[in-house]
Amino acid sequence: NKPNYSVLDTDKVITDEAKKLINKYEIPIKKIKETTITKDIVLKYINNKPKKKNIIEGNQNSVLIVGSSFHGATAFDFLEESQIHKPIAFINYGDHFDQDKFMDLNVYSINDLSEIFKKGTKKIYINTNDIKLTKDIAFKAEKIGYQLINIIHPSAVISKTSNFGKCVFIGPNSIIGTNTKIGSFSKLLNKASLAHDSVLGENVQVSDGAVIAGNVIIGNNCLIGINSGVINNCKIEDNVTVISGKIVTKNLKNNTIYNE
Repeated sequence: NKPNYSVLDTDKVITDEAKKLINKYEIPIKKIKETTITKDIVLKYINNKPKKKNIIEGNQNSVLIVGSSFHGATAFDFLEESQIHKPIAFINYGDHFDQDKFMDLNVYSINDLSEIFKKGTKKIYINTNDIKLTKDIAFKAEKIGYQLINIIHPSAVISKTSNFGKCVFIGPNSIIGTNTKIGSFSKLLNKASLAHDSVLGENVQVSDGAVIAGNVIIGNNCLIGINSGVINNCKIEDNVTVISGKIVTKNLKNNTIYNE
């Protein structure tokens, strides 16, 4: 459906959805440079506007979590259990801009990254539901000086010969075998396993209970469903989805949805 537009006395054109956000958050129209204002433009403006609250003091163990939602809450729990790093605050990249607290911690905007870094927090974990946004935030964070950390549940069994990228997430009771490689922004969830000499690309999710056998190669942006499996020596290319409960017994090309 095409959005409904209104013409304002400022010679700007605005959609009805954008107007609702502008009214809700009391945004001065003149602050938005665009002449045609959509909901996405307003969300971008709000997201880049620093929050008016004190920045909390951090230390060498402090971690900033990007994402104040379900996965952010899980990341918070795992950090608390591991006791290696201490979650100090959240960054909200979504459209709930009136959210001040999450898991009893302050919620800031992306535009607060520099000030939080200056206050002593040097580590960050990033995982949004949009890989392009995740990489954009990661680029900005590393440019500021943040270290991108991995989050690993203390019950996971991980070979010392495995190799991880950045912002990798490993769930409870998962098993990572010898000579394995896991790309940045990838996740192995509860009781998932990755056997010897297998490789995961970037932004791969191996869901709860899924089993990846040895010498498997999985490309970027793939989803391996709950309780599914991939037998040894298979090669899965990019942007592939394996439906929950299915067993992959052959190579899969780009953009495949496997449901056999």
